[in-house]
Amino acid sequence: LPILEAMHGTPPPFCRKTNSCCFWDYVLYASLPVDLMCDNPPASKKKDTDETTTTRKQQLQQQQQHSKTNSPTNQSVFLQSTWNDVIINFKIGILCFVSLSILTSILIPLRWKLLSIQEPRKDYFGSHWMKYLGMEHIVNNFFTALLFYLTINFGNKLLESAVNLAGYKPRSFMNSPLFSSKSPRDFWSNRWNSIFHHLIKRSLYKPLLEKQNISKANAMIFTFLISGFYHEYIATILTYAHTIHNGDVNDNASNNLRLRDLLNCHGGNLLFFTWNGLLVLLDYKYGKQIGTALSPLMKKMPGIIQSLLVVCMALPFSHWITNDMIQSHYFDHVAILLPIIVRV
Repeated sequence: LPILEAMHGTPPPFCRKTNSCCFWDYVLYASLPVDLMCDNPPASKKKDTDETTTTRKQQLQQQQQHSKTNSPTNQSVFLQSTWNDVIINFKIGILCFVSLSILTSILIPLRWKLLSIQEPRKDYFGSHWMKYLGMEHIVNNFFTALLFYLTINFGNKLLESAVNLAGYKPRSFMNSPLFSSKSPRDFWSNRWNSIFHHLIKRSLYKPLLEKQNISKANAMIFTFLISGFYHEYIATILTYAHTIHNGDVNDNASNNLRLRDLLNCHGGNLLFFTWNGLLVLLDYKYGKQIGTALSPLMKKMPGIIQSLLVVCMALPFSHWITNDMIQSHYFDHVAILLPIIVRV
């Protein structure tokens, strides 16, 4: 994705300011698996006026004078971390670790399903659609999604803490997406996986708008489709199940992978992201009208309930992703690293 940014000329704002960006700053940005915060924020989207044009000219003159007296390579464009940043990330990491350990201890004896119901592993176009709207199914999917969120957030908090100790301030990977989102756009744009969001926005979404003159609606759908294909690639590696038949060692069938299991590893991520792309598109088109119509009700509703309702729009189909993780024992492998509470 950073390569696509460079190809389309849409890298982060600091890369476009030659007086403040040096080669090693870009190398650091492109090589780290975190999004470092920069002290050069993006320019505002307000229309230019005579006053703002004059102000920008003055800022450019000040930058030129500053560049003459200060070498740009002596000071990084990235924000420097403080011990307070280290402590905050460490506390959040500990909280995620404890929560993950407790939730794993609850779900392991239940084989990762809080409520015992009969449901198909994957049935994209079958006759079981009404089961996806069942309360038991949605509850199971919520706790599995929470388990996945805690797992990846804990790992990234460890990484962010290491970057903090190295002297840099990374952007937060998650921003309470399950309990603070106000809309599907808010969930995907501001709260879930900010690293991937900013990368795909600069490398794909912006080039589609600026270079190809594609409408925002089409750019949104295309971006979610590409994201679905990308996550299919990740899922192929992460949840690849080497399932071998029980039987005679000399039997050829017993030494082959089950074709059905291989085929079931594909398609869920693409369909899930396509569905969420449609939700974001509907929010973009009709979000203001819906928000205005429901405003009296939303004012009386607690914020966490609003967020859970937003998340429930995607939960009926989230098992298209998380069931692969269960079937491939991904969460069982994560549990090896955790202290588990067992019943004596």
